[in-house]
Amino acid sequence: MTPMDYQLFPIRKSDLDKTVYLLVKAAVLTHSVEVTSAYYPEFPEEAALGLKQLFFNHVEQRCYLVFPSCHRQFRLFPPEVTQHRALIAVYQKDGHGLSGFYTLDILQDGLCWHDWRSADVPAPVFHNNTYELHQAIRQVTQMLEARGVASSEWYGRLLSAEHILESGGDKMHILHNGGLYDHASLRQFLQQRGLADAQVEEVLDEWLSQLEQYAMYAVSVSRLIDRRANYIYRKE
Repeated sequence: MTPMDYQLFPIRKSDLDKTVYLLVKAAVLTHSVEVTSAYYPEFPEEAALGLKQLFFNHVEQRCYLVFPSCHRQFRLFPPEVTQHRALIAVYQKDGHGLSGFYTLDILQDGLCWHDWRSADVPAPVFHNNTYELHQAIRQVTQMLEARGVASSEWYGRLLSAEHILESGGDKMHILHNGGLYDHASLRQFLQQRGLADAQVEEVLDEWLSQLEQYAMYAVSVSRLIDRRANYIYRKE
């Protein structure tokens, strides 16, 4: 499957979890000077974050995208780490020794560095959960079919994410169409139609958990990122 074989669905800016989106982008920027050179700010407040400088600050280190609650090692860290939904962990090149981590809070502190110098913390391991994510997305699409909303845009988006997964396509597009950055809008969509219940919440929780695990793998391990960063938003 080539990038032209599927639709990259627009995300409403009002639905976008901008903090997570920009933290993923920041982690991608640490990959190489080529990726950094292709970078451009998309939002007015983004320019002040200094994301482009991350690559140059950590040329001699390795940076990993981590969702602490979804990672076996990081979920055991103290609350000052686990309270964050997502972060960028910075390690020495040899894979041992956690230097610290970045968090992102657009409304308050911006991109914030936290010292955490510990030579005893090994580099994180990330599982390739492609199969598990595919199953989780399939559960959501089947649930949408059962609830009578298979004609919705969300249904089409998730089917597209399934196809990209199956074909080994662009991992950033899987996260985009799969709902990492605006998952809350699907919950809202179902609640507004009176379709939300405990079973639906369980399916959606598993979907989000697998998306976050896949994001860690895609950004921190696979590192095969589309340099064009061709994400698409609606104006409203």
